[in-house]
Amino acid sequence: MIEIKATLENDLTINTQVNESDKPAVCFLHFSGGTLHMWNGVLPLFEKNYKVVVPDLRGHVQDKKEKLTEELMQRKVPVHGSRADYLAEARSQLVEHKLWNPYFSNYLDSTVAQTEDGRYTSHYLNRVRTAYIQTYWNLAFEDYYKEIQCPVLFLVSKEEKEDPKITHSLLYFQSLVKSSSEVVATKGMHAYVWMQYPKEMGERVKSFIRSVTKNGTSSIG
Repeated sequence: MIEIKATLENDLTINTQVNESDKPAVCFLHFSGGTLHMWNGVLPLFEKNYKVVVPDLRGHVQDKKEKLTEELMQRKVPVHGSRADYLAEARSQLVEHKLWNPYFSNYLDSTVAQTEDGRYTSHYLNRVRTAYIQTYWNLAFEDYYKEIQCPVLFLVSKEEKEDPKITHSLLYFQSLVKSSSEVVATKGMHAYVWMQYPKEMGERVKSFIRSVTKNGTSSIG
């Protein structure tokens, strides 16, 4: 994997990791507040047969030369005197919820940012969080799904599948897309499932991609 600065519209750049391949591309997007390192355990399953494109969403990576000012870090998150202290607390929260495994290690390390006075805190800046809430919080998912043209894989947990309200919403969203598949994961917690069970979830996605391409569909969602 190599790291590049991909150029978007209006000459905006985005930090991205890619492998050198001319095979079909698969793009991995992390969740809001995350980093591209959430995919570390999944990528080895795809690098041989696909060109993998793994960006850090804009605003989610601290410039190495930037030290966070009080104005940039105004939010209710812990601030620590050392990087080790920050990582220890972040890990303890995962351990408490029985989520921790080694796949979280590089991810947590990528979420640390240094403040102007030499302390350490989360990379997820208040201005980025606020922009996300103001722009996407009230997004109508039914409008989003109506626009999707490619097949969609819905990954849901066993607990979600047993919740009547969630099942009702899931069936409704599935009715809005042209083609979809559903996979029930027996374990996992929301977006963390990609670090909890990277191999299992990665294989499920690979199976979906193979089934879609076998049926002659070139675009995958």
